[in-house]
Amino acid sequence: AHTPPTTIPMPNNASVAFDKLWTEEQFNCPVCLDLPNDPVTIPCGHSYCMACIKDYWSKDDPKGIYSCPQCRQTFCPKPSLSRNTMLAEAVEQLRKGALISDVRESMRSARGAPSSSSRSKGKLSSSAVPCDMCKGE
Repeated sequence: AHTPPTTIPMPNNASVAFDKLWTEEQFNCPVCLDLPNDPVTIPCGHSYCMACIKDYWSKDDPKGIYSCPQCRQTFCPKPSLSRNTMLAEAVEQLRKGALISDVRESMRSARGAPSSSSRSKGKLSSSAVPCDMCKGE
C-alpha cells in the first residue's frame, strides 16, 4: 500500500509529491491571479508579484499609508520589498511540473493515446493499466 508523504519536499528536490500536495492556485498572486513573477512577501505574510504589489501601492493612499490587498493591514512607511526565494523556487518547480505534464500530454496525443482528461472521464476499461510514466497524471 502506498502511503502519502507526511512532509512537504524541499523545492530543489524534483518532486512529484510536491505537485500532489499543493495546487498551482494556492500559489497564485491574489492581484493578477497567476503564478507570481519575482514573488515578494509583505510584513503581514501575504505574497504577491513584485510588480503587482508595487502597482497596487502606487495607487494606494497618498498619505503614505500602504495596505495589504488581502487582509487590509496597513504599513507606514512603505515596507521594503525583497524577493522571497523559497516561494520563487516552489513556483519554479510548479512551472516545471506543468511543462512536464504538457509534454506528456503532447506525446500521448501524437501517439494517439488517450489523454489524461479522457482517462479521468472513465473512457478506459477497468482492466486498463497505465504505464509507470503516466501513472497519476
